[in-house]
Amino acid sequence: MNVSVLERQTITWDTPVSQWERLGDDDPLSDELAQEASELLGYTLLAKKKREARRQTTLEQTMAEYDIRPFTPESVRKYKQACEIKPSMFWPTVVESVLGLTFTVILGAMGGLFFSALLMNTMVSYYCALTIVGGVVVGILFTYFSSPLVRREWRMLELASYPEPVPEYALQTALDIKKKHPGVSFYVDVLEEKSVVVDPFLVMRVQSGNMIQDYYIEVWNESAFSGQREV
Repeated sequence: MNVSVLERQTITWDTPVSQWERLGDDDPLSDELAQEASELLGYTLLAKKKREARRQTTLEQTMAEYDIRPFTPESVRKYKQACEIKPSMFWPTVVESVLGLTFTVILGAMGGLFFSALLMNTMVSYYCALTIVGGVVVGILFTYFSSPLVRREWRMLELASYPEPVPEYALQTALDIKKKHPGVSFYVDVLEEKSVVVDPFLVMRVQSGNMIQDYYIEVWNESAFSGQREV
């Protein structure tokens, strides 16, 4: 696949932060307020948001430190859509109809062949046998030509259960992040065609409460695996 359409985004320490991320700054007064609100008032949202914001800011710093630049969500979306092959209902319907009709004709011809053999009618037997052979040929041809109508779909697999080789640079990227942030998890988003893997992505998944954010950080060409970074 042509991975040139993928674009990387820049992660820097001065990335603009949201209101909740600003609460993650090391402010002793703010931390004390969050703790007292949690202990005395039972209001835990402030402390929870501060912890999540501090972790997210630290993750961005780690990505900037190792120059890990995820692909932009928009470029990933366009690339994945361009690679997919949506199943078409028209051609499978035609194939099923032709195969069903062919099967019916073959059954009828076999019955005609049986009775023509009993009646010793060689002419009818000949045409019945010809019909059977022709029906088998048509069935084989339609089955064969329907095979290119494959289905390509993306499937997310855990990195630990991914059965194919992963480039060393991708593994190193995952290790650099995992050592500093044990809470993140890694997946491989693969494009499968007849169970054959095409152009996998290494995906870092970050979960904050009920929110899940995926970072597409590496990609490689499985059909021409070279261990070199594609883009």
